[in-house]
Amino acid sequence: MPAFQGVPIAPRAVPLLGHAIPLLRDPLGFMSSLPAHGPLVTIVLGPRPAVVACDPAVTNAVLRDGHTFDKGGLVYERAGDLLGNGLGTCPHAQHRRQRRLCQPAFHHQSPARLRGGVRGRRTPYGGLLA
Repeated sequence: MPAFQGVPIAPRAVPLLGHAIPLLRDPLGFMSSLPAHGPLVTIVLGPRPAVVACDPAVTNAVLRDGHTFDKGGLVYERAGDLLGNGLGTCPHAQHRRQRRLCQPAFHHQSPARLRGGVRGRRTPYGGLLA
Protein backbone atom coordinates (compact mmCIF):
# COMPACT_ATOMS: atom_id res chain seq x y z
CA MET A 1 0.00 0.00 0.00
CA PRO A 2 1.34 3.46 -0.82
CA ALA A 3 1.87 5.74 2.13
CA PHE A 4 2.89 9.30 2.80
CA GLN A 5 6.03 9.54 4.88
CA GLY A 6 5.17 9.54 8.57
CA VAL A 7 1.39 9.37 8.04
CA PRO A 8 -0.16 6.09 9.23
CA ILE A 9 -2.43 4.07 6.95
CA ALA A 10 -5.92 3.31 8.22
CA PRO A 11 -6.58 -0.38 8.90
CA ARG A 12 -8.92 -2.67 6.92
CA ALA A 13 -7.52 -1.88 3.47
CA VAL A 14 -7.81 -4.65 0.90
CA PRO A 15 -5.55 -5.11 -2.13
CA LEU A 16 -6.61 -3.20 -5.27
CA LEU A 17 -9.66 -1.61 -3.61
CA GLY A 18 -7.98 -0.07 -0.58
CA HIS A 19 -10.54 1.31 1.83
CA ALA A 20 -13.39 1.50 -0.70
CA ILE A 21 -15.37 -1.40 0.85
CA PRO A 22 -15.44 -0.12 4.46
CA LEU A 23 -16.06 3.41 3.19
CA LEU A 24 -19.03 2.31 1.06
CA ARG A 25 -20.51 0.00 3.70
CA ASP A 26 -20.41 2.45 6.60
CA PRO A 27 -19.04 5.85 5.57
CA LEU A 28 -19.78 7.60 8.86
CA GLY A 29 -18.46 4.73 10.98
CA PHE A 30 -15.30 4.44 8.87
CA MET A 31 -14.55 8.17 8.94
CA SER A 32 -15.36 8.33 12.68
CA SER A 33 -12.82 5.57 13.36
CA LEU A 34 -9.93 7.45 11.73
CA PRO A 35 -9.05 9.91 14.56
CA ALA A 36 -8.00 6.97 16.74
CA HIS A 37 -5.02 6.51 14.38
CA GLY A 38 -3.69 10.07 14.57
CA PRO A 39 -4.32 13.64 13.44
CA LEU A 40 -3.48 12.69 9.84
CA VAL A 41 -4.38 9.30 8.38
CA THR A 42 -3.83 7.87 4.91
CA ILE A 43 -6.73 6.12 3.22
CA VAL A 44 -6.45 4.37 -0.11
CA LEU A 45 -9.23 4.52 -2.68
CA GLY A 46 -8.40 2.10 -5.47
CA PRO A 47 -4.87 2.94 -6.57
CA ARG A 48 -4.92 6.47 -5.10
CA PRO A 49 -3.85 7.38 -1.57
CA ALA A 50 -5.41 10.37 0.18
CA VAL A 51 -4.60 11.99 3.52
CA VAL A 52 -7.50 12.73 5.87
CA ALA A 53 -7.16 15.45 8.51
CA CYS A 54 -8.76 14.12 11.70
CA ASP A 55 -7.84 16.82 14.21
CA PRO A 56 -9.73 20.16 14.33
CA ALA A 57 -6.49 22.17 14.52
CA VAL A 58 -5.04 20.33 11.51
CA THR A 59 -8.29 20.74 9.58
CA ASN A 60 -8.28 24.46 10.38
CA ALA A 61 -4.70 24.77 9.12
CA VAL A 62 -5.52 22.91 5.91
CA LEU A 63 -8.57 25.06 5.18
CA ARG A 64 -6.96 28.40 6.07
CA ASP A 65 -3.44 28.04 4.65
CA GLY A 66 -4.00 28.11 0.91
CA HIS A 67 -0.31 28.47 0.08
CA THR A 68 0.77 25.26 1.78
CA PHE A 69 -2.36 23.22 1.16
CA ASP A 70 -3.38 24.37 -2.32
CA LYS A 71 -6.21 22.62 -4.12
CA GLY A 72 -4.93 20.08 -6.56
CA GLY A 73 -4.81 16.50 -7.58
CA LEU A 74 -6.93 14.31 -9.75
CA VAL A 75 -10.30 15.29 -8.21
CA TYR A 76 -9.74 19.03 -8.73
CA GLU A 77 -8.34 18.51 -12.23
CA ARG A 78 -11.41 16.50 -13.25
CA ALA A 79 -13.77 18.95 -11.51
CA GLY A 80 -12.07 21.82 -13.33
CA ASP A 81 -12.49 20.02 -16.65
CA LEU A 82 -16.16 19.39 -15.92
CA LEU A 83 -17.17 22.63 -14.17
CA GLY A 84 -14.60 25.09 -15.48
CA ASN A 85 -12.05 27.04 -13.49
CA GLY A 86 -14.52 28.58 -11.05
CA LEU A 87 -14.21 29.71 -7.47
CA GLY A 88 -14.51 26.19 -6.07
CA THR A 89 -12.01 24.58 -8.44
CA CYS A 90 -9.39 27.28 -9.03
CA PRO A 91 -5.91 27.17 -7.50
CA HIS A 92 -4.95 29.54 -4.68
CA ALA A 93 -3.22 31.99 -7.03
CA GLN A 94 -6.53 32.73 -8.83
CA HIS A 95 -8.92 32.37 -5.88
CA ARG A 96 -8.75 35.93 -4.50
CA ARG A 97 -9.39 37.52 -7.90
CA GLN A 98 -12.39 35.28 -8.58
CA ARG A 99 -13.79 35.74 -5.08
CA ARG A 100 -13.66 39.51 -5.44
CA LEU A 101 -15.48 39.29 -8.77
CA CYS A 102 -18.44 37.38 -7.30
CA GLN A 103 -18.49 38.92 -3.81
CA PRO A 104 -20.78 41.91 -4.66
CA ALA A 105 -23.59 39.48 -5.51
CA PHE A 106 -23.62 38.35 -1.87
CA HIS A 107 -23.85 41.84 -0.38
CA HIS A 108 -26.89 42.32 1.90
CA GLN A 109 -28.37 44.99 -0.43
CA SER A 110 -27.87 42.92 -3.57
CA PRO A 111 -31.24 41.05 -3.57
CA ALA A 112 -33.16 44.35 -3.28
CA ARG A 113 -31.14 45.85 -6.12
CA LEU A 114 -31.76 42.83 -8.32
CA ARG A 115 -35.47 42.65 -7.50
CA GLY A 116 -36.11 46.06 -9.07
CA GLY A 117 -34.61 44.95 -12.38
CA VAL A 118 -36.84 41.90 -12.64
CA ARG A 119 -40.27 43.52 -12.20
CA GLY A 120 -42.30 43.84 -15.36
CA ARG A 121 -40.19 41.39 -17.35
CA ARG A 122 -41.83 38.58 -19.27
CA THR A 123 -41.09 35.01 -18.34
CA PRO A 124 -40.21 32.46 -21.06
CA TYR A 125 -43.80 31.19 -20.64
CA GLY A 126 -45.39 34.53 -21.58
CA GLY A 127 -46.43 35.65 -18.09
CA LEU A 128 -45.31 38.81 -16.33
CA LEU A 129 -43.19 38.79 -13.22
CA ALA A 130 -44.78 40.74 -10.37
